[in-house]
Amino acid sequence: ACGGQRTRLHYQEGEWTLDGTDLPLMGNTLHKVWINPSGQHGMMVGDTGMMIVLEEGEWKAHPQSSLLTRYTMYGLWISSDGTQGWISGENGLLVHLMGQ
Repeated sequence: ACGGQRTRLHYQEGEWTLDGTDLPLMGNTLHKVWINPSGQHGMMVGDTGMMIVLEEGEWKAHPQSSLLTRYTMYGLWISSDGTQGWISGENGLLVHLMGQ
């Protein structure tokens, strides 16, 4: 997978890495990925509250992801202008995303 400015998501020998960045991907399953058409912004969601965001071509952990570690997130919808979205997960979890 890839994003803007040559950002790369690699899977090798059972481990995910993001251009050598140590993000909490080990042991997690990715369920949904969204990347905008320019490749500059995006998001990945998965098991144990995993939320990874792509901002200006750089992947990083979402600052609120530690609050959702008990949940698996399956669905991701982002508006066409990228200013809001929704994440759905197990046990009725529904998260509203707002911002740019």
